Amino acid sequence: MKRKIVVCDESSMVLEALSLVLTDKYEVYTISQSKKLIGAVESIYPDIVLMSAEMHWQFDGNQIVKSLFAKTFKTIPVIMMSANPADSESAKAWGADSFLPKPLDLNELYYQLEKCTKMTCRSTA
Repeated sequence: MKRKIVVCDESSMVLEALSLVLTDKYEVYTISQSKKLIGAVESIYPDIVLMSAEMHWQFDGNQIVKSLFAKTFKTIPVIMMSANPADSESAKAWGADSFLPKPLDLNELYYQLEKCTKMTCRSTA
């Protein structure tokens, strides 16, 4: 059984590309609107969330990540991605498990996904 991943980015090209490269190992769900991310996570309950830190958020990335963690999703790892290197520090401050710079390095993407799905990135304690 494939692990489930929710990918959230406002670029349809990014979503399509990530879906293509991840489909072999993951059941991929793509979301293009940040306001739909929490609902998607609630209904899909993925093994991991890969989300852009650069989206035109209805809420900022901090609120999205905190909303995920405040609900029953505390154990779902979140990887944020951005073309802005400064977002790396924001992602850490918001509580993301990892950060990937855009353009994405596929080897690093696979490494971070495996790291976050094989081990418990976020403990429930």
